[in-house]
Amino acid sequence: MILVTPELREQLCANDLARREALRRGDPAPDPVPVVRFFNPVAAAARLTTELDEGGILFGLVTRNCNPPH
Repeated sequence: MILVTPELREQLCANDLARREALRRGDPAPDPVPVVRFFNPVAAAARLTTELDEGGILFGLVTRNCNPPH
């Protein structure tokens, strides 16, 4: 099952690259907008994903309800 399209994967990887480049330059890390929202219909939580690193690990925010912050 493919959960992330190539376009979304590209944006997630671009966010990771921007963070790594900023840290390499000594600049503050950017605060990217979530790209993908994953949720479990039987749980009261959702994952708002912002980055995908080279190792395939997703980074983001986990909310305790299915209504993400605005």
